[in-house]
Amino acid sequence: MKKIILTLLLLSCFLNSGYALEVEPNPEIHKIIGTLYAMTSAINLNGSVNPTVKEISSYFENTPYPNKNWNETVKISHEKNSLWVGIFVDKFSNARSYLRANADELKIKDSPNGYTWLGGEFVWLKAAEISNKKLKPVKILSCSGSGNDKNIIFLSYENKNLWWQSNPAFKNSASKNLLKISGVKNPPELHAPKKEFVSIYDEVKPASVHVPGKIHVSSDKTFREQYDTDIGGVNFNPIPHVRY
Repeated sequence: MKKIILTLLLLSCFLNSGYALEVEPNPEIHKIIGTLYAMTSAINLNGSVNPTVKEISSYFENTPYPNKNWNETVKISHEKNSLWVGIFVDKFSNARSYLRANADELKIKDSPNGYTWLGGEFVWLKAAEISNKKLKPVKILSCSGSGNDKNIIFLSYENKNLWWQSNPAFKNSASKNLLKISGVKNPPELHAPKKEFVSIYDEVKPASVHVPGKIHVSSDKTFREQYDTDIGGVNFNPIPHVRY
């Protein structure tokens, strides 16, 4: 009996003190899944059954892809009884293999109401159902990061063991509202991924090409005698490589 009570006490301490979880180290995966969950959370904050990308973008500080605008990277599909969010995935992204392997668990599709994602240009997630003209958002859990990452929002799709850094970052007011409506009690210890992954397409680059030095043509006798470059009565500087 004492052992059972002790076990329950230890379990209670564990649940109430927060616990550390290992966060997926690849930032590229967070950029995609974090965007899907962030957009879904923003649709929940918005509350409209007919939101636009422009409306949803107002909840964030920046865009998912720095070199692309919102309309290039995010889509919202208005189906008969549901809303879907689509996020662009670069064809060279090193997140693709992870997305394929975990598509079922991540609930991502190749199109709204489509098949499990296998490699399309966009990944899709159901953001909400619509019933009697009312929005019923998918439940995305939220919490703040730990330590130096306390200003970062992490999101989870009904699974407290898988957390993803919000991408892009919510504005301060949106973060506070989100934590009020979907924040978890006793959140785990979470930190932003630190390990940098570099695509092979960034590593393998062509060798730098330099413009050759100026070529001087001369028939000056002194120059010929100094460098012994009498080739057909014309002198070159720099001296060309001549194969014998």
